[in-house]
Amino acid sequence: MSDYPPDLSPRRRAPRTPEDWRRFMYDEFDGPIISPHISLPEGLERYSMEWLNAMLKALRTKIPKDPQAKKASIFQRLTDPETLRTVLDPLGAKERSLLSKLLGAGGCLPYQTLADQFGDETGDSFSWYTTAPVSTIGRTRLRGLIFVGKRAGGRSDEKLVVVPNDLRALLRSSLDVLASSVDDSPSTEDADLVYELEVSFTGITPKIWRRFSVPARITLAQLHEAIETSFGWAGGSYYEFVVAGERYGDASLDATIHSDETVRLRQVASRSARTFQHRYREGGDWTHRVKVRNIRSRVLGEKVPSLFSGARNGPPIDLNDEGEYDECLRILADPTDPFYQATIEDIGPSWDPEAFDQKTLEQALVELAEDDKWMMSPT
Repeated sequence: MSDYPPDLSPRRRAPRTPEDWRRFMYDEFDGPIISPHISLPEGLERYSMEWLNAMLKALRTKIPKDPQAKKASIFQRLTDPETLRTVLDPLGAKERSLLSKLLGAGGCLPYQTLADQFGDETGDSFSWYTTAPVSTIGRTRLRGLIFVGKRAGGRSDEKLVVVPNDLRALLRSSLDVLASSVDDSPSTEDADLVYELEVSFTGITPKIWRRFSVPARITLAQLHEAIETSFGWAGGSYYEFVVAGERYGDASLDATIHSDETVRLRQVASRSARTFQHRYREGGDWTHRVKVRNIRSRVLGEKVPSLFSGARNGPPIDLNDEGEYDECLRILADPTDPFYQATIEDIGPSWDPEAFDQKTLEQALVELAEDDKWMMSPT
């Protein structure tokens, strides 16, 4: 790996007036002058410190104080084959498809060509550090994998999207490796791969949690149903997963997220991305912390899914959030409370916050897997 070169461009005057700042940010967002063969260091020199900080944050890299150290850190992360794969691994199918299309065209395409297929950057904020881009182009750009700008010597309105020329060969090989490992059909190697997960509600004490196993091949949509079932919930459709800053859910309800119907657990949760969120929005606002406790081969004769352990009952699904849950427990602890009877009628007289019926919940999980055909029967 070569060292990052010295500063390649003259210093720009910092914006001083609101109009200067508007013009500066527009030029930053709309793209500087670039060539179809721009290198990674050349492109990084055209970014402000705010965008470099945002890129380092997205790349999960410590943010140095020195400007040149920031660029060097990004350069080193993206030009090392091992760390580049950790950058590509959490990317969604759209971002990988965009990169493949660009590389297939030699590394450069007109902006509008990609915008027609993947959407433009409408809705992306100027301030990447506080509000990460939501567009496919923006999310890829945030990680330094592409540059957007006006063609040098071209028309003033002719925008290009370019893969840095020093990343092209490395990206091709890395994407090929990832494609072979995340094909939609389970490979022979991972056909019997099992994920052991621990899922818990955030913001609730004592903790409500479940530990269960699922096949690596299940989709995130199926994982959502498994999480619901393990807590005794059912039927919710408004939810999302957040893995390494990327969102997955019902793309028909939100065009800014990846479809969870086509993304499998093994594609987004790996040994390097062991914790993510499941946000439940069906009539309320709940967040589950999902932790990958183990990734292993299935034991001979083992049935998957299996509910290993857990604690406490899932909150009544009609409650909106942790605050309403705490209020519900307070009311139930005081039969003289004026809302006691109404609360009992709403949640049912048999609901016990401390109950954990492992046998019933596991049977429900098994039936779900059988119905959706992701059950791994004993062999």
